[in-house]
Amino acid sequence: MAFEGSNLLPSPTSFPQGVLPASVEDSLSVAASAFTVPFAVPAVTFLAVIGAAVGRTRGLEIKPSWITHPNLYWGLVARSGMGKSPCSNAILKPIHEQENAAFKEHKRELEAYELELSVLVPT
Repeated sequence: MAFEGSNLLPSPTSFPQGVLPASVEDSLSVAASAFTVPFAVPAVTFLAVIGAAVGRTRGLEIKPSWITHPNLYWGLVARSGMGKSPCSNAILKPIHEQENAAFKEHKRELEAYELELSVLVPT
């Protein structure tokens, strides 16, 4: 294990390439290049997005009535200013936009429901 500059942090291992579909790896390589970050930054962010998208839709039945669902915990650890956040935020931006739009729509529908309810059932 080689240490760079500081005796506190070991050099990171590289993310294994060739384990994701080629089209995905191509897109992640473009992101890594565009943000001048290691391939691991967009790759780990992508895996977190996929893990969240799958959520509890899949599980492993250990025995009858005992289903275990996968959990994916992730973290990007590197020196400050390396570009982790801008790259991850760019990947997460479309998801955040959809989530915000869905929340605003829910809020509008809830306000309409509450207004309709107040007319039907006066307080």
